[in-house]
Amino acid sequence: LTHGLHAFMTLFKAVLLVGTGSLKKMVQGGLALRSAWVQARNVSLEVVGGPEDSFKEGLSSKKSKNGLDTQVSTTVVGNDNNTATSEKCRDETGFCCLVKGIFLVLLENLPTHLKTLFSGIGFQFNRELGLQLLESTMKNQTFVEVRMFGSVITTLVHLLLSQREYNQNVKEEMEIANRVIQQSCKDDPGVILTEWVKSHVIRRQSRLKEAMAILDRLTPAVQNEVNLYNDAEKISMQNEPSENNIIVE
Repeated sequence: LTHGLHAFMTLFKAVLLVGTGSLKKMVQGGLALRSAWVQARNVSLEVVGGPEDSFKEGLSSKKSKNGLDTQVSTTVVGNDNNTATSEKCRDETGFCCLVKGIFLVLLENLPTHLKTLFSGIGFQFNRELGLQLLESTMKNQTFVEVRMFGSVITTLVHLLLSQREYNQNVKEEMEIANRVIQQSCKDDPGVILTEWVKSHVIRRQSRLKEAMAILDRLTPAVQNEVNLYNDAEKISMQNEPSENNIIVE
C-alpha cells in the first residue's frame, strides 16, 4: 500500500509544483516526477493465455502469437536488497499501475525532442502499454480513487485521439471514451470528477442539453465542497497562534 500510494501522492505533488510557474518549484516538481516514476516503474504486464476479461469490447482485445485471446494481469517486481532474488507480488492497490500508466500514456504525446530528453533520464513511453495498465485499474476493488483516475485518464486520452489531427478513427475513439466514462459513472455514481468528464464527452457529441443538465446537477455539490473547504480554512486560521499570544520567556 505505502509503495504505490506514495508514488501517486508524489506524482500529484509534482503536478502542483510544476503548475506554479516558479523556476525553483518547477525544478522541485521535476525531481518529484522522477521520484514518482522510480517508485512505479517496476510494474510489469504478465500476459496469461485465456479469455479476454475487459468490459470495454474491443479496447484491449489482443492476440498472442499462438492466436489465443489474452488477458492482462499486473504485477510489481520488488527490489529487496536482503534477498538474492527479487520477489514478484501483486499490485493489490493498483496505485503503481495507475502512476506508470499515466507516465507511459502522457509522455507518448510529447514532442520528439522532449521524448529524447525524458528517455535519456530514465523515463519510458508507450501508449498501448499505458492504456492496458490504466484499464487494469478500472476493475480495482480496493480503492475508488484508483478506478476513478484510471477511467478519467483513459477517457481523456481517447477523447484526445478522437480529434482528426491525432487519429483517423475519430468515431471509434469517441465511442470508447464515452463507453469508459459511462461505465465509471455507473460503477461509482455521484463522483464529481467523473460526472464532469462525462458532461464534456457528451458535449463533444453535440448533446448540449444533456451536458448542461449534468453540470446543473453538479453545481450544488461543488458549492457544498467549496463551503466545506472555506469553513475548514477558517477553523484552521482560528487555531493558529497569533503573534500577540506568543509568550517570550
